[in-house]
Amino acid sequence: MPWGNNRCGASPHAAGETLRCGVLEMVTLNRQLPANDVLRTLRNGKRYRLRPPRAEDRPRVAECFEHLSADSRRLRFFAVKKTLLDSEIDFLTLTDGHDHIAVAALDTDEGGVEGRMVGMARCMRLPAPPDSAELAVAVADDVQGSGLGRVLIEQLMFAADAQGIARFELEVLAENAGMRALAKHFGGTAAHQSDGMLHYRIPVQRRLVDATAADVTPPPDSWPWLAPEVVLGAMQEDWLESSDQAFRLGQGLVEELWQSLWDSWHPTAFAPTRRGNAESS
Repeated sequence: MPWGNNRCGASPHAAGETLRCGVLEMVTLNRQLPANDVLRTLRNGKRYRLRPPRAEDRPRVAECFEHLSADSRRLRFFAVKKTLLDSEIDFLTLTDGHDHIAVAALDTDEGGVEGRMVGMARCMRLPAPPDSAELAVAVADDVQGSGLGRVLIEQLMFAADAQGIARFELEVLAENAGMRALAKHFGGTAAHQSDGMLHYRIPVQRRLVDATAADVTPPPDSWPWLAPEVVLGAMQEDWLESSDQAFRLGQGLVEELWQSLWDSWHPTAFAPTRRGNAESS
């Protein structure tokens, strides 16, 4: 799962300085909230600590990037990217907990000692409307499929809801099946765009994340993915995807049928004649 899209340019700065993104200013204070520091055990049997990133995590962020395959980097940056700039690492580690919120996942040993960073989810508040934020998610390739992306988004939603963020905006390549599945899991609806991109709008679900248990079932009134517009949007996306699959399948069958007919009508069209064989021998 690649790093999510980020339209904002980052420049080197120290904690306490101001980072401008469009018309939005943020103070990078790295506020630590106890509710944003939890331990989760995933289906791969490993336990991960979910907490806000810190300035001292810069080497961990660089290492996490190295554990992204070339394809994952392409899906994130929509282009080939071989390394992270220092300014980009600063941007990924310095947050304010209000307009720029992030949750990092770190591997832990049996004693609870933190190891390498294996993933991160973040959101950046948009200038308008101010209760929306742009979502970005990344999970190292060797941890993908463990459910880490889902718990990262859950924890990020917990923190974002506390700061008045009601929905996430997400842009992904249409071929990014992992992020599309996550967006749909959280009730996101997609609009197809002509350049191969999908834009998802994901409601922030007010569900508390239990630090020790598995999933906590939210009350029915906090299930925004059951809203009619969400259900219809998901049905439309499924219909379009099924139509594309049916078209590709039909196209393949037609090509095979014509090839079979051609071979039956012209069995020796490209075979050498006996005379030609005799002359060549």
